[in-house]
Amino acid sequence: MLLQQDHYKKSYYETPFHSRTSELNILNEWQRWKDYTVATNYFRTDLEYFAVRNTTGVIDYTPMVKQKITGPDSAEFVNRFFTRDMNKISIGRVGYVVWCDEQGQVLDDGTVFHI
Repeated sequence: MLLQQDHYKKSYYETPFHSRTSELNILNEWQRWKDYTVATNYFRTDLEYFAVRNTTGVIDYTPMVKQKITGPDSAEFVNRFFTRDMNKISIGRVGYVVWCDEQGQVLDDGTVFHI
C-alpha cells in the first residue's frame, strides 16, 4: 500500500495569534503545546517575567483545555469538586478555582467563566 499523498502535513497548528506573535518573537524560540506552536519567549525572559508580574502581559492560551458545562444543575455539579462556590461568582465574571477529587486531593486549578 502506498503512503497517502498528504502524509507530509504538519502535525501542529498555529494559534489565531501566530502571525502577530511571529513578528514579535525576536529570538524565534517556539515550543509545541498540545499540537500548537507557541512562543517560548520573545526578547528577554527576565523583562517579560517582570512585565507580567508588575504591570500586564498578554499570553496566548489557545492550547489550554477548556470545558463548557451547561444545564440547570451545572452550578451544583461543579460545586461538587470546586473549592469555591460557583453561585458566588456573578454571571459575566471570572473566578479562580481549585478542583479536587472525591477524596479532597487537588487535581488542578485555573479560572472559571460564569456565562
